[in-house]
Amino acid sequence: MNEGLEGLKFLETALEQRLWEVSFEDIAESTFGGNIDEAKRAVGLFNAYCARCHTAGYSAGVAYTKKIGSGGLGPALRAGRANIQFKSRDDLIDFIINGSVNGKGYGVNGVGGGKMPGFGAVLPESDIALVIDYLRGMEPDA
Repeated sequence: MNEGLEGLKFLETALEQRLWEVSFEDIAESTFGGNIDEAKRAVGLFNAYCARCHTAGYSAGVAYTKKIGSGGLGPALRAGRANIQFKSRDDLIDFIINGSVNGKGYGVNGVGGGKMPGFGAVLPESDIALVIDYLRGMEPDA
């Protein structure tokens, strides 16, 4: 019962602080040349296909305690990490299309563990590119 009450208290606080809100306007302005539809689609795609592994607590645990892309089962993607690991946007698009292969290098210093699925059969390259632009446009954490 205590665990349930603590969870309820956290959710009430999250509601009060609006921890789930995303400023599509800010993302559109900083990353998509003001195109709010692209910003909404990119965030939606990330939340649907990426956040589960790349955000702690997103699919298990307490939601909204970590920033989107902060790392979980998969590595953190915030603070410019996508730009550091993949110097080329095209290399990152290729990696997401094909996924990782156990023992095969990727990006700057990555070595695949075979856990990152390829999304090329699930999403068109245009959607993958939106997600990449969203990641690459994230402001570095302070």
